[in-house]
Amino acid sequence: MVTTKKIKVTPSKRLSGAEREQHITQEAIRFFSEVGFSGDTRELAKRLGVTQSLLYKYFPNKEALVNRVFEVVIWVNGIHFGRKSLKTEASLCKIA
Repeated sequence: MVTTKKIKVTPSKRLSGAEREQHITQEAIRFFSEVGFSGDTRELAKRLGVTQSLLYKYFPNKEALVNRVFEVVIWVNGIHFGRKSLKTEASLCKIA
């Protein structure tokens, strides 16, 4: 007798366009940090539980997605170089 494990599937919340784009970006940051930038967008889409074409609705190509990853990691999170972050240096440039 073969038994199957019942998996409880909860319906996912429908995300707004901005929320979906943010969700894709955050998962892309994790994905590319694990597999490198040679990682396949098809695999990223599978991780997200979406189609690859949905990724391309928000990012016209892989380069645009990678650019967004860099933008978020560097400018939003602030990569630290020594004691200063790029955010701090950008603020100082605005003041000067």
